[in-house]
Amino acid sequence: MRYTVNIFFLLLSLMSEANNYDIRVLSNKDGLSNSSVNVVFQDSNKLMWFGTWDGLNMYNGKEFRVYKPSTGNAESISNNIIRDIIEEKKDILWIATDFGINRLNIRENKFERFFVDSLHREVTNEHSYLIAGNRSGRIIASVYQQGIYFFHSINNRFEPLDIDEPLNIRKIIIDDKDQLWILTKEKLLFKIALRQHEDQLIVTDID
Repeated sequence: MRYTVNIFFLLLSLMSEANNYDIRVLSNKDGLSNSSVNVVFQDSNKLMWFGTWDGLNMYNGKEFRVYKPSTGNAESISNNIIRDIIEEKKDILWIATDFGINRLNIRENKFERFFVDSLHREVTNEHSYLIAGNRSGRIIASVYQQGIYFFHSINNRFEPLDIDEPLNIRKIIIDDKDQLWILTKEKLLFKIALRQHEDQLIVTDID
């Protein structure tokens, strides 16, 4: 869903022990790349991230930094339409776009791209690339009409999960028990139990 807003939020002052709040309205005039915001996320560094229709925006409390694709630079973000943002661990974010999934190393300021050649641009939509993660760092991805994948951290790539049922997926969530929850276009909810076996993630049950 698309929202056209001025970003309006509370920043807790880290300089004072008192309960003082700094209320600010942030807009294009402050450096926000686009006022149509799809997702807002705060990472463990207390940085604010805004996924817009024209770039990924990071706000550090003073100014914005905008990330957009750069022609010829494979370490830039793959697309300017940002759909979702999650955190794998400190300084590592995952970003779902309309053209692939990206892993951002904040300290190195580098993106790794995944699935960028998997779909034709004309068939992409807000549900084409979905991401989910839990507190143990498990990362799951869904790619439209292709399947569900888990991130293999040793091989640094996504591996497919063996799920036979064709699902028209709208949302995925993985909880801290490694249970994958899937909401479909038909408003059906599936719970998929996962288990680590050696270096693979296997499906043990589907409800």
